[in-house]
Amino acid sequence: MAIDVKLDRILVPVDGSNHAAEAVDIASDIAKRRGASLVLIHVTEDFTKRAIPDHLRQFARIERLDVEQMMRAVANKLLDAAKARAAENDVDEIETVPDSGDPGDAIVNHVKAAGIDLVVMGRRGVSSLESLMFGSVSLKVSQLADCAVLTVK
Repeated sequence: MAIDVKLDRILVPVDGSNHAAEAVDIASDIAKRRGASLVLIHVTEDFTKRAIPDHLRQFARIERLDVEQMMRAVANKLLDAAKARAAENDVDEIETVPDSGDPGDAIVNHVKAAGIDLVVMGRRGVSSLESLMFGSVSLKVSQLADCAVLTVK
């Protein structure tokens, strides 16, 4: 019995972790089999909005610009590597999306805005100690996304 489930767009959050690389491989296999397009997203956490002591504010603007440029460059390299990996797995349609902000929120927002049918993501990434205390990105996405979420380890 064949199940006809709409599966046109698959989103894969990438962060440079081994879990994310495996998610790219699995999502690539699904996309290839179903003729779906693959959307790779990297979300840079916006840590520049954290409190800056008054006596350091004059330096913060210059430093923030340098850090933002560096983070954009890292995001582009991660997305390029994930795109190359997906292309090696014979995926025809691959889109990359650099974003910033809270990773869970950004991923969920992109699911809604881009008509994503499935999210494939690593169960754990390169996130901080905060994720252990307040919940992981994959948990947040699985609870809030308006589509199926496949987590891989």
